[in-house]
Amino acid sequence: MLKFFKKRNDKIEYVCLLLPLQNSQKATCIGHPVKFTPVKKNATRFGHPHQSTSNFGELGCSGLGWEVADLFFSTPEKRSPWIVRKKNVPSSLIRIGNPQKFCTRRSSLSINYGQPHPATHPHLLKSDEVIPFTSKNEYVERRHTFLKQMPLGSVAIFPSALHCIMSSDIHYAYRQNSDFAYLCGFAEPESVMVLEKKWSGEKISALFVKPRIPELELWEGACTGVERVCSNFGFDAAYSKSQLADILPSILSAADFIAYNNIPNAFQKVFQSMLEPLRDRVINPQSIVQRMRLIKSPSELRLIERSCENSARAFVQVMRTSKPLISEQELDALIEFECRRRGCQRLAYCPVVASGLSCNTLHYIDNNRIVQDGDLILMDAGGEYFNYASDITRTWPANGRFSPAQRQVYAAVLNVYKKCLEVAKPTAVLNGRSTTMSLFELQKYAIECTKHELNALGIPQNGDLAVERFYPHMIGHYLGMDIHDVSLIGYNEPFAPGMVITIEPGLYIPDDPDVPDRYRGIGVRIEDDILITDNQPKVLTDLAPKETDQIENLLRR
Repeated sequence: MLKFFKKRNDKIEYVCLLLPLQNSQKATCIGHPVKFTPVKKNATRFGHPHQSTSNFGELGCSGLGWEVADLFFSTPEKRSPWIVRKKNVPSSLIRIGNPQKFCTRRSSLSINYGQPHPATHPHLLKSDEVIPFTSKNEYVERRHTFLKQMPLGSVAIFPSALHCIMSSDIHYAYRQNSDFAYLCGFAEPESVMVLEKKWSGEKISALFVKPRIPELELWEGACTGVERVCSNFGFDAAYSKSQLADILPSILSAADFIAYNNIPNAFQKVFQSMLEPLRDRVINPQSIVQRMRLIKSPSELRLIERSCENSARAFVQVMRTSKPLISEQELDALIEFECRRRGCQRLAYCPVVASGLSCNTLHYIDNNRIVQDGDLILMDAGGEYFNYASDITRTWPANGRFSPAQRQVYAAVLNVYKKCLEVAKPTAVLNGRSTTMSLFELQKYAIECTKHELNALGIPQNGDLAVERFYPHMIGHYLGMDIHDVSLIGYNEPFAPGMVITIEPGLYIPDDPDVPDRYRGIGVRIEDDILITDNQPKVLTDLAPKETDQIENLLRR
């Protein structure tokens, strides 16, 4: 197979051909002069002339059995057909065509990877970044930090997420497992990360990946391939996924401790056969990784801030567009569009787009009603930016003006939000005493505040679960790579700088006869994403308005 690359320089095009050669065969060229240059061992491979290769126009392809044909000259004014043929190659492999057209088509494949890379996405990534703001070295350090917490003579196995089927042979869009992505940044399916801590204390990281197969890449797109894993992601070794069953048993045999992240994956049968005899030595590594993920690094905070900013701006546009007789489905589509057009890869979860009585269903995701004049719209949604989620809820009047009853209920929820925000820090004064704050303590305080607001509204509360009838959920949750992040860490974990949480009070008033008529059926929730600091919390989603006058000014038509 021939691969083609081109580089423009003023009016001259340098079209470089990589020719597969065996037994030092030479190629025959008809129609244009050709010069062969030897390839340095271990040369860096690029799809165009690069300063790190030995000579101008030389393309290093060590280990792949390629030599380089260099410097075909073709001016824009004269583009004659050409033929390149290797000696003793069947005629079916002869390529005939226009240099510009043919090479343009191939050159895009030649430098593509299985995910954004600084060479292909300079608008997203700086040199040595794996994802925005996060360098290869940071991922290496995360793996070392994980292995420091493992005993000597241990092995940790992290498979990538399964590429799930939506229908027949149609896949859902792929999303990497969060623990896997946190430790290496590799975004492709059918991969396995193996981390070793030998008895000597030596730490070794390896990644098993899909090999580059041009026939498959034609259909499925480029992948990173074995050859580029170590340089791009900082691993010590890389193998084809087909080698997993041959290499892993010898690694496991030398280990006394085995950590296996048992998630649905493409290699479950392989792991089951290997690990079943060793099950007494197998533990789950998620608790270690999630403890690492709880406190965000500076690069993670930049990713979350970007996710929150994109989503908050998307909310503003959706709120402006909403009106009576619009469908919830259209608003659903619009929030996804506005998040993605700002850079988010997807929504972080199925959005809640509720109107009218549906606002009282906490996880209403049917999103199929027509919004009526006088309804409130409750939207709970957020984009995901390179695996980092945002989570916002806003409630606003479809016609642009709160009714008096809606305004009262909304003000009650906003009061609870503001009181909870004031104490969202490591230590706060509650009821006259200093308290180490956590989500559990924040929830207790939120219930007290909500009870006070219900009394002010004149809404009766009877029995032990009186408040829970109108406010049945937690005040918030951890936020990060998952929307309900680090789920193995309890809500009694003390707040610490670098944590990101949500604060989301709400009131959901049923259409029941014991409730004042003017409030029946009203549902309101307000939610922001909050960074815990040493002092005052930082609201990351404040660009989306939540004061009643701000909302009405935004919606004024």
